[in-house]
Amino acid sequence: MRGQIILKVQIYIIKKVYQHHLLELVSFRFLWSVENYNVQEERVIMRKYLILSSILFFICSVYMYAQSIDSSYKVATWRGFRKAAVTFTFDDNCSNQFSKALPLFDTYGFKMTFYPVINWSPDWNILRSAALNGHEVGSHTVSHPHLSSLTIEQQANELVNSQNKINTEITVQKCLTIAYPYCELGNDSLIRSHYIAGRGCSGAIEKSTPNNFMNISSIICGSQGLVKGINDFMNKLKSSVSSKGWVVFLIHGIDNDGGYSPISSDTLKTVLDSLDNYRSTYWIATFLNVVQYIRERNSVSINELENNDSTIVLELADTLDNNIYNCPITVQRILPDDWETAVAYQNGKMLESRIETVSSNKYIIFDVVPDNGYILISKHCSSFARSKESLHLEKPYLFQNYPNAFNPCTTIEFSLPKRSHVKISVFNTLGECVIDLADGVFEAGIHKINLDSNTLSSGVYFYELQANEYSVVKKLVVLK
Repeated sequence: MRGQIILKVQIYIIKKVYQHHLLELVSFRFLWSVENYNVQEERVIMRKYLILSSILFFICSVYMYAQSIDSSYKVATWRGFRKAAVTFTFDDNCSNQFSKALPLFDTYGFKMTFYPVINWSPDWNILRSAALNGHEVGSHTVSHPHLSSLTIEQQANELVNSQNKINTEITVQKCLTIAYPYCELGNDSLIRSHYIAGRGCSGAIEKSTPNNFMNISSIICGSQGLVKGINDFMNKLKSSVSSKGWVVFLIHGIDNDGGYSPISSDTLKTVLDSLDNYRSTYWIATFLNVVQYIRERNSVSINELENNDSTIVLELADTLDNNIYNCPITVQRILPDDWETAVAYQNGKMLESRIETVSSNKYIIFDVVPDNGYILISKHCSSFARSKESLHLEKPYLFQNYPNAFNPCTTIEFSLPKRSHVKISVFNTLGECVIDLADGVFEAGIHKINLDSNTLSSGVYFYELQANEYSVVKKLVVLK
């Protein structure tokens, strides 16, 4: 909701400025028809009008969730085109979570999420080791209070100090999600300012896109929960497949470790055994990874840059902060009729991929991180990925800047099919030019321009490429 409000405000502001410059332009045209008015000044206003048109269109597209995905492609609801997502979360740093559950999950290669309470003496050595192995460590506050009963200042201390302690002790990942003690939410805007998602426990299976990322449902397991034994686990798993949803299990104690609502380690092992047999059906992942995947999936755009007899080149981008949203998502592309097989590369590295045949059509399926470089699909397995310089694009192309968001610098790349006069400018959300990066003649090929944020404040900007009659606008974000 907060994001939608911000976008609405952006749209409102830009529309007002847009209308102002449109009125300005009409006035100039009227006056010019009466007397020989300043033509150069009219062109300046016309330029602002066109830039604002591009920015308004861009923001409206984001606000309306209008993804641009070529018809030859499909993005999987869940990783690997599995039918449901499954997350196991463990609260309160109960001892058997580490001595019994963690070795079980490691045996199967499944990832789990730990929510330790800072003042309850978590074993940071074990948590660091778990994080190095891909398990998540999130916040469960400092002292496990009823957040809603605290003042804003007290809530902030619980949220911030817990997150800071975890980030200090565990440096291989960021603490980005929170599990609310007693499943009670605190101040919404305060929580959103520090975390990208929060876990409640309404007992429901989440939809493929939750209504509220700050109150994602989980199901309490064990003697005090809705899921007490093997049959209960299996029924919830089957229901998640039926709804193509996301089931989050909430576990505290295991066996006799003194934790709340304990479950049997034998029950947990039986459930993991079953999931091991249905890996193609269930995606077992951390709470954070599933949140990242959903948001990337819902905002990704796929643009095909080149398609010839032996090579397909595409760019996959989203509108998110790449420092947070860097989880691979699964993409499918139908192959040309004469392609028997294919391989995919990103930045010269082969991606994990597979070929599937459905109704005589062949598809390549691969996992890829958005905004991490162009992707090349090759007909020949022996072919190695080409550089951008070897692409033969038919029209000018503006690549997404990288990194994005950025501080202190980022690189903007563009491709020209022929020698052209190029102008690249950076604009704020009011359509005002803040930096001219290039204005001159460039030869055909790939070109790079560095942008330094020293003269820019934090916020959203837009950069435009003009090459002869071609023009395109993309978004960049400065974080300081």
